[in-house]
Amino acid sequence: MNSPSEHELDSEFQRNIDSIATSLIEVFSLKFKQDIPNLSSPLLRWLDFRFRYIDPQPRQIVFSYKFPNRKLPIDTKKALKKLERLIKQGQDINPNQGRGLILRNDISGERKEARTDLLWAYWGIHHFHLSNAPIPADQYFSRSADYLLFCLVGGNLIAFIDVLRHPDKEGFANPELISA
Repeated sequence: MNSPSEHELDSEFQRNIDSIATSLIEVFSLKFKQDIPNLSSPLLRWLDFRFRYIDPQPRQIVFSYKFPNRKLPIDTKKALKKLERLIKQGQDINPNQGRGLILRNDISGERKEARTDLLWAYWGIHHFHLSNAPIPADQYFSRSADYLLFCLVGGNLIAFIDVLRHPDKEGFANPELISA
């Protein structure tokens, strides 16, 4: 009786990893079209989501030296204070990332611009919709908002970089945010 070769063990391991990642993609209802074969790894799709997802836990907030750099509408200020409270209490703030967390950022998709949020991909900058509208009981995500909070998230800390008007697609590659 021959024992499995290293190649066979590697292949079996990869199949198991892909099976687990595929199950997680399905559980979280992540968009995963697999349009482009060399970008269709279930593990990569799962990890892309998992790295963006922020585990609910209490965190300290620090502010960039110019935060916020402009006068904000009252509703935006209220939404910002609410998000600060959620962060400090360790509540789930992922709903404020918006539906893109699940319904966009499909690394396997045909449309290159829909594969990732460039601020997150290049510099690890998350963005949060500053909406005061309550989230309906049957939904998970907040409404899109006119203003977004841009942050760096790590460990037990969130660094508030800036609040800006919701940018167009190209605005999600704003290099000025890394100099804040």
